Parts: sequence; C-alpha cells; structure tokens
Amino acid sequence: MAGNNYVGRRAEFGVAVEATRGVMEVPTHWVPYNSISFDDKATVVVTEEGFGNIQDAENSHVTKRYAEGEVTGSLYDKALGVFLAALFGQSPTSGAGPPYTHTYTLLDNNAHKSLSLFVQDPNGQTIFPLSMINSFTISVEPEGLVMYTINFRSASGEDWAVQSPVYTSLGEQFLAQHLNLKIEDDITALDASSDEVKVRSFEITFEKNLTDWDDLGSSTVTPGDILNQQFGVSGTIELAYIDREYRNYYLKDTSQAVEMLFLRDADHSLKMQFPLVQFQTWEPNKGLDDIATQTFEFKAMYDSANEQDMVHLCELINQDAGTNYA
Repeated sequence: MAGNNYVGRRAEFGVAVEATRGVMEVPTHWVPYNSISFDDKATVVVTEEGFGNIQDAENSHVTKRYAEGEVTGSLYDKALGVFLAALFGQSPTSGAGPPYTHTYTLLDNNAHKSLSLFVQDPNGQTIFPLSMINSFTISVEPEGLVMYTINFRSASGEDWAVQSPVYTSLGEQFLAQHLNLKIEDDITALDASSDEVKVRSFEITFEKNLTDWDDLGSSTVTPGDILNQQFGVSGTIELAYIDREYRNYYLKDTSQAVEMLFLRDADHSLKMQFPLVQFQTWEPNKGLDDIATQTFEFKAMYDSANEQDMVHLCELINQDAGTNYA
C-alpha cells in the first residue's frame, strides 16, 4: 500500500551510548536537527564476465551493507554529553551536582564507545547499532547559533518498535555570543588570562578516521567492526586584521595554546583547551569596501615535551547527572 507524502521535519532522531559495542540501546536523548542524511547504504558489485556478446553486465550482488551520513543541528548541552562520550571514546568523570561537571579524556585505543542512532519517520522506525563518529565539527558565525555537523558510520539498520520522543529535557542552547576564545603562549597563561580574542567566525573539526574491519566468510555482510584510527583536531578562525600578531605566528612557526569556551552561564558551559596549536595557513582579506580581516587555519598537536594530549581539557557543565553518558 502506498504511503503518504511528508516533509522532512516530521522525522525524529534519537541517540544512546551503547553499554556494549554493537548492542542496541533505547534512545536516551532526542535531538532536534536541521538536516539528516544518515541512512542505510550498500556496496554493489557488478558481474562483468564476457558471455560472447557486447553487453557489459550479467548480474550484480550486494557484498556489504552499512549506514553512513551526516546530522547537522544546533548545540544543546545535554545531548552533547552523549556525543562527547563517543568522540573521546569513553565515559566522562562526572562530579556531584547540580550543576554537574563532566570531564572527558581521550581513550588511547582503536575501539571507542559506540552509539545507537534511531531515526523515526512516517515510513517506519530504524535503529542503527555500532554507530561511530567519523568527524565532529562545531561552527559559529556572527549573530547565529552554535552549530554542529557529525558524520557517522554504523552497522546496517534494523526495523524497530515505535518510540515516543520527549523534547522537554534538551538543556540549554549555545549561541554565538557565548563563545569566548583565548590564545596564549601556554596552558598556564590560558588559565591566568582574561583576554578574549574577538573573532568573526570560528570552526573546529575533530577527525577519527574510521575504518571498517571486515571478516571473510562471515554469515552477514554488515561490517564485523568499525574502528577509529588516528585522532586529529584542526580549525579555522577569522578576525579583524588590526595587527601582524597572527601573521607572525604563521611565518615564524610559533606555537600557541588555545582555549575554546562556550559559556551560557555558570551552570551551562563547554570548555576545551589545546596546549600546542600551530598555524598552518594565514590569509589577509582586504576588499576595497570591506573592513580588513584575516583568516588562519590551525592544527592541534600532541605536546610531547609535557606529555599533554592535544585536547588537554574537555569539560562540560550542565544539569544532566550523566548516567546516560556511560
């Protein structure tokens, strides 16, 4: 029987941290989104042997099923805790509250925590186990919302029961005016500084470089596992071109420490510190009728001299006790 047409905003997106990788969990957080392209995919291999004629194919076979795609939306502080557990690969250390302080550190292995993603629309309900974050981008533009784009990869989806989403516990939404950015000589200077860098736009991307681990002879064509590989952090900053400070950092190969803080209030914030950041590009923008700006790209590094991770600190403060971040 034919279904009914529907607009995309009628779809609903839920997420949960999996206690055991690949074992499906009921969604703990329902997340509003602006766009979603995450869905099932297949690898199709065409049989191209010659059969004594000029026709190019005789058959095709599905040799792999998986799911992949992106979800984009604005950043709310409660669901963020779930995504950070998958990004850093392990549950946070959560203090007493409220407010609750959740501290995340990067797990140094290649089988990070996975998520169950759930998509429900008028055509049906699908849950995607073993969902891993491939990349996570946070971006901010003037007078806007703090936006995220997450690229996921997972095992193929399975039909699931109808769920009843609840959006009453989203937490607080981060806005452009909540960004406070510091750039100093080192971590110690960051902690002591009150100087805020006034930026026009900011974007940061965390990359986990996923790879499928497929076993020959398996009875299923879905990936045997999905593993994270090398972890990287990079970004882009645009600000007014009022001096040559950042030009000189770039040309003289001078590293800095960076702090990204989204501060809505004392009870709702996200802070990350990067102890060793190097500037990869720098470009001035001098349009005839425009205020001069400068744009530079940066990359976070592992600080081997001080044995500090490239993300030295990741601290989320919200009103969620964090029991669903484990």
